Amino acid sequence: MGLKGLRRGIALFVGSSALILFSQTATAKGGGGFMLEPYLNYAASGSYEYTAKPLLSQPIDASVTGPAFGLKIGGNIGGFLLGAEYTIYRLTGEYDSCGSNCDAKLNFDGMGAFIGYAFTPALRFIATYYVQLTNKEDNSEAKGTGMKAGIHYMVMSFLNLGLDYQTYNFDELEPAGGITEFDVTGNAIMLTIGFPIM
Repeated sequence: MGLKGLRRGIALFVGSSALILFSQTATAKGGGGFMLEPYLNYAASGSYEYTAKPLLSQPIDASVTGPAFGLKIGGNIGGFLLGAEYTIYRLTGEYDSCGSNCDAKLNFDGMGAFIGYAFTPALRFIATYYVQLTNKEDNSEAKGTGMKAGIHYMVMSFLNLGLDYQTYNFDELEPAGGITEFDVTGNAIMLTIGFPIM
């Protein structure tokens, strides 16, 4: 099984686990329940390193900021949180050293699984592993994985504020177009506003 098949298998496992969790939380008594939370992110500080040999003789760095938005859906059993997450990123900025065109753009979406713990009804820690990130641009598609972790505080029953640290890595490019070594590795500090529905 190749890397692509492995990622599909992990995604299937995540989806199946989420469905099992939902069926359990639907019948749970005391401390259990659904979790449904759309959210907005903003990358207040972000950067990535871009490698594409032989197109580029050496890696170049970029600084990026921008919005992201997504949805968490899962369950809460005895304070433990588990579920699936989907996020869309729209990051823009500039390459740190370049010629005439310094604009940097990184638009991608990701599907992952999260796990967390509610220390109190208001204070939560949540970590997400993105089993697949996808960036489609200029008739090519880059794929990779990523992680995100942070602290979230529920100010009101319908408003959640958080601070997350995000990492991502793209190492697959289709079609390669003559590029023999491809890699995009980055990170960002994300400000989060969530809107819990359940």
